Amino acid sequence: MASQMKLSRQGEKQIKIKLSKIAKGLKNPRPVLMRIGITLLKEIGRYFDQAGQQGYEGAKWEATSFGATNILQDTGVLRGSFTMEVKKYSVEVGSPVEYSEYHQFGTDYIAARQMLPQKNRAIKVAENEIMKYINELKRKKV
Repeated sequence: MASQMKLSRQGEKQIKIKLSKIAKGLKNPRPVLMRIGITLLKEIGRYFDQAGQQGYEGAKWEATSFGATNILQDTGVLRGSFTMEVKKYSVEVGSPVEYSEYHQFGTDYIAARQMLPQKNRAIKVAENEIMKYINELKRKKV
């Protein structure tokens, strides 16, 4: 091949070292799953912070039928209930509070007020955190 390039022995060694660092770091997915969960929890906090102005990704949370201005935040129980659980190859983020799903998805009597990031946003967060983690692994000293 005319445009073929040979790597020097030192270049090959550096590539192997970087690949081995990445492979070693990815054997245990827990650290990157923790980062993904923490980032999603921060996003949920921002949705609550913006609820009066914007709410979830720009969609303002609809006021209650009795005109409450601090929607879903009167006591702070719901906002403070969001947690994450890291499993072997996944992370789950949500709220154990019984009424959280009624607000997230809505009912015949309650308007939906999304608190969780939509699937495409959660995927983007995960991809960003994974790329940051891989880049850190590449720079890590052996």
